[in-house]
Amino acid sequence: MGDVAKGSKAEAYKVWRKAKPDAETLIRAVTAQASEKAIKRRNGEFAENFKHVCRWIKGREWENEITQVTRRAAI
Repeated sequence: MGDVAKGSKAEAYKVWRKAKPDAETLIRAVTAQASEKAIKRRNGEFAENFKHVCRWIKGREWENEITQVTRRAAI
């Protein structure tokens, strides 16, 4: 990608403009995915880290469905 460093803010912005995602949709997706990862980790389940923002946008990760994760009751 030219002079743009891999994973830079400039590259993320360029990818954002090309994908043309709706900001509100992205915010809802990131919030839901972060919540899902936090619940999984509290339950002792594996939850992979978020991809770099450039890869997340290029992969259209906001379109991924969220698995319904239930909270375990404190005993």
